[in-house]
Amino acid sequence: MNIALPCGPGYKIPPVLFWGELMKKDDVTCPRCGAGFRRLELASGSGSKGEYRCPVCETTLEQFDGDTLVAYRLTIQPSIRGLKTG
Repeated sequence: MNIALPCGPGYKIPPVLFWGELMKKDDVTCPRCGAGFRRLELASGSGSKGEYRCPVCETTLEQFDGDTLVAYRLTIQPSIRGLKTG
């Protein structure tokens, strides 16, 4: 499938629609174990009510109301020192 885009001197490709007001992108760190996450929020999609817990230490990072679609992705493994209790 080929897509033809207008081109020529001074033409700029329009930004992707999802970036800006429709999609928010943040970095989140678990306060308990230090794991790092990329958080994406899509305002044009509806999600489900619930919560997201850190898969490493089970700390609740966010509670969802279902108005937007939110996704988390682990980007930084936690340090072993952060997991020790004592």
